[in-house]
Amino acid sequence: MVYDARGDHEAEHAFHVAGRGDARDPRVRPGLARIRRAEAIVCARAARALCVSSALRDVLEARHPGTAARADVIPCGVDDLRFRPDPAARAEARRRLGLGERFVVCYAGALGPYHLPEQVVRAGAVARRVRPDAHLLLVTPEVERGRALVAAAGLGPDAATVVAAAHDEVPALLNAADVGLLLRRRDPVNAVASPTKLAEYLACGLPVIVSDGIGDASALVREGRAGEVLRDVDDPVALERALRRLMDEAPSRRAVAVLARARLARSAFLDVYRRVYAAALA
Repeated sequence: MVYDARGDHEAEHAFHVAGRGDARDPRVRPGLARIRRAEAIVCARAARALCVSSALRDVLEARHPGTAARADVIPCGVDDLRFRPDPAARAEARRRLGLGERFVVCYAGALGPYHLPEQVVRAGAVARRVRPDAHLLLVTPEVERGRALVAAAGLGPDAATVVAAAHDEVPALLNAADVGLLLRRRDPVNAVASPTKLAEYLACGLPVIVSDGIGDASALVREGRAGEVLRDVDDPVALERALRRLMDEAPSRRAVAVLARARLARSAFLDVYRRVYAAALA
């Protein structure tokens, strides 16, 4: 058996019950024992474990000693043949959306509470203060909620665009942007996470602003010089400083995409998958 661990189930249970991933909260006790038993059984019986981050591997090792020795870290990856720098797609998407030469700040994904949609929209407003031609692009299936958020922030049609897109339309939209946003609060759920949107942003050569404490993602951005890392997602001064740096001197899109191909492309982990499943089936 191969245990494909996609998150910290204890923390996720706590988050859904109490709004934060602290399993010590008394409100989360119902159901927690069952989750712990199931995880213990799986970790004991699995020949190998696949973890989306080194932090998740470490969490499982702390709970179930010996798991790390049987674990491989495979982040949520990206198809780098579809998600790649594409100047022609960038030009066409900008033309279609009427973006011209504006500086475009993009968020792609859902607008649930832990995605911090209010902070995402605030980033668009801060970008406008720094550079009056800045524009927020929200790519989300929750179009009406996105429009309500940008309206509440006082961002009109000249300042923000909200669109839904099929997955095969997303690469062109990310290419149209100049910076991508990935903002999360410090929480045990996020501490082990591997958001796919980060891989997709970077594979398109899009520099990012991420909050600290997101699985291996924050360290990858910091060490790979692929954007800016915010220590406090609620600090508007730090956010403005990060935006200014990326407006003035962003990393090259080619360098960002090369980093993504090396660290986050699905193809980079095919040999690991083959080895793990061959061993499990032997």
